[in-house]
Amino acid sequence: MPREVGRVKFSSGIGRQEMVGVLEALGAGREVHRVQVGGSLGGDQVSVTQSGAFDGWGSSSLPANVPAIGTLQMYLSVPDGLEPFDAAERIRRGLTSLLNAGVRGLGCVTLDLPGWSGANRSGELLDAIRQLLPNGMRVGDFTIISFTYDAMTRQGMRVRADLKGHTIRV
Repeated sequence: MPREVGRVKFSSGIGRQEMVGVLEALGAGREVHRVQVGGSLGGDQVSVTQSGAFDGWGSSSLPANVPAIGTLQMYLSVPDGLEPFDAAERIRRGLTSLLNAGVRGLGCVTLDLPGWSGANRSGELLDAIRQLLPNGMRVGDFTIISFTYDAMTRQGMRVRADLKGHTIRV
């Protein structure tokens, strides 16, 4: 098996133990360029209300024999009944916790909310995210960037945190 692995993809329904098991099987001597949790199509997003959506990524939570992770990409969903500011607060808390967790090798975290319209309230969610996670905000050594996929429809948004000097590999 090569020392570098391009991408490891987990569906949103996979449990933490199964995820850790796959990463342990790869071993500490490897580097995974991107770990993807969920996807943009077919409802494969992790709900921001799901218990533990952001938990378990820290160096104290992951076994020592997992590979370094360059980019962590999560596809998130927001239930229709959740107020935009509450959703944005959950995203802010989860992202901040994740960035401060000490994931070995982490240089970028991308949180995607594809096509979330929530009764045409995606603009409200984006505004709340930008209020709590403004562009340029620093969380540890990471810088926050948030933007919409489609400025015309405001359908889908991305919040990204980049480590200064980190090269993102696709």
